[in-house]
Amino acid sequence: MRTGGQVRFLHVSAAWQKRIALIAGLVLFAWAGATVTVLVNQLLDADDRAAVAQQQAAATAAEARIAKYRDSVGETVADLDERQAQLEEWGSVYFGVEPGANAAETTDTGAATPAMPLKTSAIDPGLPLPAVQQRIVIRV
Repeated sequence: MRTGGQVRFLHVSAAWQKRIALIAGLVLFAWAGATVTVLVNQLLDADDRAAVAQQQAAATAAEARIAKYRDSVGETVADLDERQAQLEEWGSVYFGVEPGANAAETTDTGAATPAMPLKTSAIDPGLPLPAVQQRIVIRV
């Protein structure tokens, strides 16, 4: 180092050199540790991101399947409505049955009276009994 035209030497003792080397080593070690921590964190997050992407793909596929099913149900309902209209038309043309005539009969006062109740099966009350029942007898 030059000061005032004279060359002066700066002396750094061995102890100070060791301290400076130790501090530099600790800084490099901390930097390497932080770098490894960030790398491991990125690898773990990559697995999580892949799992989330897979779940999103499965949800999208399920939504598409549900939309397709919903469209299929809509088509089936439209087909059944069309068939019901055709059956009602045939009933009125060929049999003289008016649509909705079986639901209730009207009296002279115009009030609707309920139709005769159907006899139902003992096994399933929702099923009406057939008009003619045969009795089966098993003899042993």
